[in-house]
Amino acid sequence: MTDNKILERNSNLELLRIVCMVLIVAHHFIVHGFIVNLEAMNTTMTTDRIVGTVLNAIHVSINCFILISGYFGIKFRLRSLLKLFLTMLFFSLLYYLLTIAFTDKAFKWDQLVYVVRTLSHGPWWFMQRYVYLFLLAPLINYAIKAMDKRQFLVMLLIMTFVNVVMGYDGHSMNNVSGNSTAHFVYIYCIGRYIRLYANVKREHRWWYLAISLLCMAGIIAASIINKWYYNFAAPNIRLMYHNNPANLIASIAFFMFFCTLNFKSRAVNWIASGVLAAYLLQDNSMYISKPYIYATVKKWWLGEIGTDAWWGLNYDIRWLQFTLLVLLFMAVAILIDKVVQRIYLAPLMGLYDKIEPKFKPLRQRCIDWLNKIV
Repeated sequence: MTDNKILERNSNLELLRIVCMVLIVAHHFIVHGFIVNLEAMNTTMTTDRIVGTVLNAIHVSINCFILISGYFGIKFRLRSLLKLFLTMLFFSLLYYLLTIAFTDKAFKWDQLVYVVRTLSHGPWWFMQRYVYLFLLAPLINYAIKAMDKRQFLVMLLIMTFVNVVMGYDGHSMNNVSGNSTAHFVYIYCIGRYIRLYANVKREHRWWYLAISLLCMAGIIAASIINKWYYNFAAPNIRLMYHNNPANLIASIAFFMFFCTLNFKSRAVNWIASGVLAAYLLQDNSMYISKPYIYATVKKWWLGEIGTDAWWGLNYDIRWLQFTLLVLLFMAVAILIDKVVQRIYLAPLMGLYDKIEPKFKPLRQRCIDWLNKIV
């Protein structure tokens, strides 16, 4: 997709991308940087309990990202897949080389091979599931096109039973937390259903937002009860799962609220086109992120005052600093993405565009051969 096409998009769902990535960056800084042990935070300091309670309520971003993909529909293109792989490969290699340069870890060829196999062995669980969804999208789209509204709704009900009742409630090993390809396919189909059949009305926008906030408030209430009255650890972590029914409803309602917005902003679209870099830069705990980025942030955050002390002394100031940290990180990541796009991806994709036409006859023969087999 060219930059011009990106800039011409309606900006409502692009704004949602930005909001979701900000929430993800904040979540990762808190979980990986400020609170090392998520299990322990539910049973230790009051400070961590408060932070954990907030975390449980803002975990709608993953579902919203997939809803956006479902709403627009993924159109499989080899060029898009190659561009995604090259982007992941760049950041994966960058982190590995920085780790070799600034830590005591030695270079190993087997580790380099592991790094290069980023689609299957990389540190980004979300990207791997998304690539699987990307590959399955043509078949999913074909199946949806062949169904009418009633059949599509029945399929969604079956998928809800599998992903929510059997997965979240039944603790099915296939989809306990929603971090699975099955859940991504499920959310993608919900996004397609909203686009094709749901009557999303602008006059109901505040109802959508109210429903989303109400579900988040319910998650907060459940978390407080579990932590402060029953001191349960596991149930609080389960509240963060993507297939938690309250989380699902909150995500869908939040997404529908943004669907009702109607505006265009070149700035919003330009920013949204680069937010993926924030995730790729931050959530790479295999290498330099965890021992350096998160550790440094944690040291800065806690300072010499100590966790228990500063909440009472510098609460407002510390959260202002944290907000500025998240926004600064987002800004740096987006600028890095623009540089990577220009000096790394643009030449490689330009080379692909020159070579690709030469393989069209071979590709057509392969397609014809597959059609004969089918």
